[in-house]
Amino acid sequence: MALATAAPTRGPSLSPERVYGEARGTDLARVVRGAFLRVEDNDEACAGVSHPTLVVVGADDEAWREPSERLASLLPNATLVVVPEAGHLVHLERSAECADRIADFLAALGGVR
Repeated sequence: MALATAAPTRGPSLSPERVYGEARGTDLARVVRGAFLRVEDNDEACAGVSHPTLVVVGADDEAWREPSERLASLLPNATLVVVPEAGHLVHLERSAECADRIADFLAALGGVR
């Protein structure tokens, strides 16, 4: 299975950042469903990402656990963090642990903790 990215297919004026950033409620659900209509293989592009990358996934996120592990394996300088007792919204469900893991990652890179 190829690692893939998804983007809305609503035209060039609506970037994924703009569409996702502005969508709320039922509009957000519609955007997310529509996003998976166009999928692009980006496995090879991952090899060219040389920057340190933190990949965070909830241990109970059945849909995204394997793709997150795969992404971390494809990125040459990735760190994978699997947060226990968390699902898809790991950053909300375990916000303190996510914040600590991000801070640790940045500190290891020479950032401020």
